[in-house]
Amino acid sequence: MGFLDNLFARKPADQPPAGPAVPWANTASSRPGEGSGHQLRRELVQVALRDALRRNGIPEHLLQAEALRAQAADGSAAVYIRLRVLEWDHRLMAHAMAFQQELEKRVMTLDRGAGQWLLGVTWQLALAEGSYRPALPPPQVWQR
Repeated sequence: MGFLDNLFARKPADQPPAGPAVPWANTASSRPGEGSGHQLRRELVQVALRDALRRNGIPEHLLQAEALRAQAADGSAAVYIRLRVLEWDHRLMAHAMAFQQELEKRVMTLDRGAGQWLLGVTWQLALAEGSYRPALPPPQVWQR
């Protein structure tokens, strides 16, 4: 059974659910690089990104997400999500924080334990060479 099959598989009504509500919730080991926890979290981040983009009507070609290994303060395995902006769109940038909150909410919905391993979200402008890049406005724009 694949990741999505596990995610959406139904149990017979007479059989109580076994283990955590989501298949990856307790699979992560306590140290980065051990077990399959990171791979499952990477897949979860991809599903959450795809869902958040579709729910908000944002074209999928604008963003990519990477799950970067990290270590929490207590030494446990953790993840930062890096959102890579592949194509400039002023609408996305104007609503970047709202989208980030939507993505984090989606991750938390898919894995109720994500608060233990999700350390944060970073943004990277990874625009293709020669692609549109807005110029800086005159200095007066920044004055209040």
